[in-house]
Amino acid sequence: MLELLSVPRYLIHAVLTPLLIPWARAVADRADVAWARSRRAKITTWALTACAIGLGVANDVIGLSLQPQQWAGTVRYSNIPAPETEALPVVITGVFVLVIAVALWLRHRYLPLLITAAIMTVAASLAANSLLLGNIGELIFVAGVVVTAHWVPRPPAIAPLPAGRITSATRVLGWIAFPLLIATTVSPSTGTSAGNDWAALAQAVYQVLLIIHAQLGVTTYGLPPKGNRLRRFHTGFGYANIPLLAAAQLLSFFTATTGLANLCSQLLLLTITVHVGVGVVFAIRRARRRRRSPAGSPTARARLV
Repeated sequence: MLELLSVPRYLIHAVLTPLLIPWARAVADRADVAWARSRRAKITTWALTACAIGLGVANDVIGLSLQPQQWAGTVRYSNIPAPETEALPVVITGVFVLVIAVALWLRHRYLPLLITAAIMTVAASLAANSLLLGNIGELIFVAGVVVTAHWVPRPPAIAPLPAGRITSATRVLGWIAFPLLIATTVSPSTGTSAGNDWAALAQAVYQVLLIIHAQLGVTTYGLPPKGNRLRRFHTGFGYANIPLLAAAQLLSFFTATTGLANLCSQLLLLTITVHVGVGVVFAIRRARRRRRSPAGSPTARARLV
């Protein structure tokens, strides 16, 4: 009986969870996020939704093989062996919702969806070894979805986030993400469960931060990037990190491509190091300009960006 009841759980998860993708785009549309109304955004939304549902059905419906497991003194049925791409639909959905959440923060300074989506993404990275943390992350995210659903019909008339704050947030997120990337790429695995959990946590945090960092960069500097030659090189190099991050994440799902995933992670560390190095040059320049210009002058404020 318990095995039979577990089948709808996998079916519902495979079909309904990806529907958060069109829901998130609709929320952005209602909240006056301009790019969410474009034809390209709508096509991308439904393409990702179809991909996530297709993967979910293939993994957890067509390929479902339920086996009993003991967990916390209870019996639960799980799909064993777990498909290598089992987490991919959740990753696709989570990243899309995270992008929409950042857009809502920029447009309306609305943070609940961004905070809860980030928490869920990080908690999901530990779900394999801690089902409780994964479930808590999902509950927090559902609370964010409910709050956002009540907020979006009547969003308050608040000015968008100022450009200066966006620029500052972009830099801060980059400086936080870089040490985490170094720690997870360079440090050898401890081989212990606790060590692997910390590595997975650090990896999830820096990936979330890099996604937000990249989106803020696109908002600030445009696509293709604006500015002088060094600024365009710095920003363009930063944008190039996103395909590497996506490749490393996708390849890590498959045992046969673990080596390629590690290679992409090493390349990601190299490219981000160059990106950060150029950022240090800009930081030195800003410090010099602060010393040369009056702190409150419009020229000084413009140059600091």
